[in-house]
Amino acid sequence: MQNTYGVLSNGIHIDVSKTEQGAKNYATRNGYNTVTIRYNCGYIVQEIAHKVNKKWVVSIPPPPTEVNIVC
Repeated sequence: MQNTYGVLSNGIHIDVSKTEQGAKNYATRNGYNTVTIRYNCGYIVQEIAHKVNKKWVVSIPPPPTEVNIVC
């Protein structure tokens, strides 16, 4: 399955693209400020970027780094 990218409008995800860049282009051209991802075309949506001062800022925190704990 493929991820689907979209925009957030009034708390509702709207599918707009198969790529993150395509979703950002659509959002910029149509006045949206938030880009979201729908993993594997499922029901869960996560915000991945939002616009601040005309620039896209990544919203997803980086994955946690692996830490070895010695007891």
